[in-house]
Amino acid sequence: MSFLRNRLTALRIFAYAAFTYSFTHTAPRPLPPLHSSRLLDQVRERIRYLHFSLSMEMIYVYWIKAYIRFHGVRHPAEMGREEAEPFLRALVAERLVSASTHRQALSALLFLYVDGC
Repeated sequence: MSFLRNRLTALRIFAYAAFTYSFTHTAPRPLPPLHSSRLLDQVRERIRYLHFSLSMEMIYVYWIKAYIRFHGVRHPAEMGREEAEPFLRALVAERLVSASTHRQALSALLFLYVDGC
């Protein structure tokens, strides 16, 4: 009998959690338009809007600058996956960066192309 009581209690807790989750976790609101016209200022603005830390802002801007310089100061809007892969490979092969540093650079590029500007 106690097994059945425990199971019913667990089901009630699960149902309550699912019910409250559906009300508290709604779809994310669309991001507001950016006010800056320069790319790196747009990145900074978006990072600050999302309340990321200052160190993350500095790291992301650093890696985005390195990505742009690696491809001869081309705008990222002109580039895509074909240009990102050689940059990330060069970090590993030429600069011998660690896995965590490589992941930071990848995260910065993902933020630039997916989440950011």
